[in-house]
Amino acid sequence: MHLKSFIGGIHPKDQKHYTKDLPIIKLNASDEVVFLLKQHIGAPCKPLVKIKDEVKVGQKIACEDGFVSSPIISSVSGTVKAIEERMDISGKVSYDAKFLENSPIKKLDDVNYSGFITRNDIDEYFINIHIYGTMVLLDSVSLEELDYPYDINIDDEITDFIEKNQNALDINEFLWQNIVLEVPIRYTLCDAEKLKGDNWCVLSSNEGGE
Repeated sequence: MHLKSFIGGIHPKDQKHYTKDLPIIKLNASDEVVFLLKQHIGAPCKPLVKIKDEVKVGQKIACEDGFVSSPIISSVSGTVKAIEERMDISGKVSYDAKFLENSPIKKLDDVNYSGFITRNDIDEYFINIHIYGTMVLLDSVSLEELDYPYDINIDDEITDFIEKNQNALDINEFLWQNIVLEVPIRYTLCDAEKLKGDNWCVLSSNEGGE
């Protein structure tokens, strides 16, 4: 049987070759599951459960509240830990030369981040965020520029880092400080065994002795 098609059009690669021969594996369930009450362009749902309520798989935990809305059904069983407002954050940020001037970082690609911010009843802000990207450092031995990837996960209070201005939250300084903390004291890709010359060589801390 020959399937009918058409001339032209867009035919993107499905990229299935990366996983088509891999075995199916079972992932361990997370200790915490988050259900967002607003999941689409429609109105957010209203929760039907309270903190400390026991929830079963298949239970309706939030009801539709608008013309364009749909209920939320729990896919897990457990206990409701919190019902809170979360600000989802994700994107990229670039840092200009003034940030790099007094740091060991020579270049910094766009910083990628994703996560969420929460606020409690006494206006304390907390962040759960994943930050990743690549910075360029000088090799401690050869002084050549080297790419140094970083991958940071943060779950912390950020009240002191937030600037309140027309409901905007600026966390750029917070991200920058955590990126700088990822810079190693020394970083090299040189092979220590090849670093030697006339009457000198590089020794490890174990080889150096007193």
